[in-house]
Amino acid sequence: MVAFDVTDDDLCVVKREADVVSLLKAAAHPDRLRILNVLLESRMDGHAALTITDVAHRVELSRFSASRHLGVLADAQLVRAVIDGNRRLQELCIESFEAIEDWVIDFTGPLATNESR
Repeated sequence: MVAFDVTDDDLCVVKREADVVSLLKAAAHPDRLRILNVLLESRMDGHAALTITDVAHRVELSRFSASRHLGVLADAQLVRAVIDGNRRLQELCIESFEAIEDWVIDFTGPLATNESR
């Protein structure tokens, strides 16, 4: 039942349940999950975006490996690159996580109702 869309300015668009499956598959790899956690921590600290080098350092991966994993996450629309002068910064695509949250709520709502019977 996921029907989440965003403005044309934004590249993160989740329109159907199949999109949620691809988001979850991309996030399932342990290194990619660590990258997502680092980007979330950075966002919570007020530094929404990090360079690939910063990400690689924080998750203890080579820059090449971090870049490859960030590419998978970007393809799944979990992260996006933001250009800041001559730097290419990586940040979470919050809209995709909101779509996952909406899907979980849709999925667990009937379960919660059945448990109360």
